[in-house]
Amino acid sequence: MVLRTPVKLLGVVACLSEAAVLTDDSKDQVEANLSSVASAEVASISEAFSDTMLDPSDLPDNSVHQAMNAISGKMDLKSAVQVVNHEKLSSDVSSLVQQMSDGDTDNAMQFDEASLEKARIALNNLIEKAWTELDNKIFKCKGFQDMNRNNYGQVTRDIMRLIEQINDLERVESEAIEGISQKEMEIIDVKEMIERETKLYNTEYAENKAELTIRQNDLDVFAFILKFTKCKDATATLSQTDSRVCEMRSGRKTIMYSDSATAAQYSKMLTPRAKKSIDQILRSVETDKLKASSLLQQPSSNSTTPNMPPAKEPVVGEDGKPCIGAVGQNAGNGGGGGMGDEDACMKSCGPDPPDCALLHDKLSLMWGEYKDNVDSLTMEMMKNQMVFEEMKENFNAQIRMLTAAKARFQQLLAEARSNLAADRAELKEKYTEKAKLNRQYYRYMRACKKRIQWIMYQDMCAIKVVRNAVLVNSTKCKAETIQDCDLDAWVKHSCTVSCDDSCNADMPFKCGGWAQMTRTVVSAPDQCGIKCPALSKFIRCGQYKCPINCEQSRWSGWSKCTADCEGGLESHTRSTLFKAKHGGQQCGTSEENQACNTGSCDRNCRLMRWSRYSPCSVACGGGFQEKQRHVMIPTRGMGKCPKDKSRYRYRKRQCNTHSCNGDEICIAKQDLVIAVDGSGSVRDAGFKILKSYTKTLLKPTRQSTLARMP
Repeated sequence: MVLRTPVKLLGVVACLSEAAVLTDDSKDQVEANLSSVASAEVASISEAFSDTMLDPSDLPDNSVHQAMNAISGKMDLKSAVQVVNHEKLSSDVSSLVQQMSDGDTDNAMQFDEASLEKARIALNNLIEKAWTELDNKIFKCKGFQDMNRNNYGQVTRDIMRLIEQINDLERVESEAIEGISQKEMEIIDVKEMIERETKLYNTEYAENKAELTIRQNDLDVFAFILKFTKCKDATATLSQTDSRVCEMRSGRKTIMYSDSATAAQYSKMLTPRAKKSIDQILRSVETDKLKASSLLQQPSSNSTTPNMPPAKEPVVGEDGKPCIGAVGQNAGNGGGGGMGDEDACMKSCGPDPPDCALLHDKLSLMWGEYKDNVDSLTMEMMKNQMVFEEMKENFNAQIRMLTAAKARFQQLLAEARSNLAADRAELKEKYTEKAKLNRQYYRYMRACKKRIQWIMYQDMCAIKVVRNAVLVNSTKCKAETIQDCDLDAWVKHSCTVSCDDSCNADMPFKCGGWAQMTRTVVSAPDQCGIKCPALSKFIRCGQYKCPINCEQSRWSGWSKCTADCEGGLESHTRSTLFKAKHGGQQCGTSEENQACNTGSCDRNCRLMRWSRYSPCSVACGGGFQEKQRHVMIPTRGMGKCPKDKSRYRYRKRQCNTHSCNGDEICIAKQDLVIAVDGSGSVRDAGFKILKSYTKTLLKPTRQSTLARMP
């Protein structure tokens, strides 16, 4: 039975010899099969010994003494003599060994003690040299084994790291592709919304533009009429040669200008809606004038449009030209435009010019109404344009944001694919390197085991069997009492280097540092036994490249939460500065997420503090003061908030409750605007009354607080 004391692997073990390479000399090549010359039991013990010596998890175990005893105990003398290399023995020692092997004990007994001593010393020397050779071989094999397995471990860790990186990059690639597709769909949706809203806006704009053109044309008509109905002097009447109020055959009233160019321009500008409005204004002016004349008991001779018998001859139209032929229609023709055929020719005109002031006031009011219509529609169009431009800008901002997000996904995809290609290429190289290291390891270690078995069997155990047989008749050194050397396990000390970046797995024992190996004597040999080999040796160590750990940047700040309420996510990232190499520690996660805004989306409003009470609304007679609490943070979702006038937000109290004397003067500085009607229809007397009333109204107010009246 082979005894061994297991010791854990303390570090890299290398052969002492610098000259050892993968292709060793013929002596280190595969020896003859041990089973062809040894029994199955001896071969099994030798194989177990070599496995123990080359166990990757342990230092070489110094169970040589126990192994020699176990193997030599199973060998017979004849088998031992057959494998002993007689070339290493002197002639007389070789002759003695041969006689013992042949069973010639009578001649063997003739050897004196001196000859036996000489044979013992020679045989012990051979075992001691073989032991030294065995130590060197074990150290060299362990050195290669340790270097190869460390490189193999680095490559294996790199493969695991690369596989994990590739899986993570494939996930990133998939997410980036999905993100790009999603952003493209969102961009398409936003563009469709822009196209739809633009179409609606253009349709509405075209309708409003057409309506604005009509309203502007009507406004131009009244502006034109206002220009020629403006009172020129205090008589407040228009010259009869300038214009008259006439009635068309259809009953519509209009203005007839004496100047042909003015009449032609007026007729060209008239629209159906303007014709109706002018007719209504002229009839209103006539009605107001008749009422005024009735109140003053004046005769109705000043009627704007007295009933006159229709003229027998053809009359002119509003353009000042003869009606028949001039406007492309004949009397009684039923195919005209506008308000009808009869609307194209005049029936009669009043002898007096219209009342300038009254007519101008009526037209001014109508002009103001049309102006308001034009301005309101223009304002509405401008507002629509502003809303559309703002909406379009919002959509474009969304497109820019989505495009930027898509670009980030595209950049992420490009980086992921680039890193994938690099990692896959590196992974392929690592698999090739791993297979190569395995081939080198098993080929070299197979040769090591066979060489160790052969040294132990041929050069140590067989010679020990022969030595014991030779000394069987010795009186000085009896075989059964000889004490051979027995050693403890190796102890490894610290290496001079931890790693070496210049190492090459194809060139072992050319790099790294040195570590001292020591062992102690368990049982010292007597004067007849095998002497102890060296108790201290230096071996190679650190024969592998230095691991490079992954280095990452600091974490970025936390991103904006993905939701305002009901729980969202915020993340921060960090980049990789240096990737791990040579089995170094791999990178940690490059992104971390945490929950945020986990509160409910239903939020009540938050109110500001109470404001101060406002000044009293009046100086006497009882007024009020008020204070409020404005909303600082509005409600959200189904949140609640007090109403504006609730007691939680609004307070009101009375002030200055004493009675007024009637002679109070307003001293507070204020901006006061009084609008006074100064139109022509008010007349001079009416305007004087308005000025007197305004002065009376301003008497209780200190004049220093107001701007001076013009």
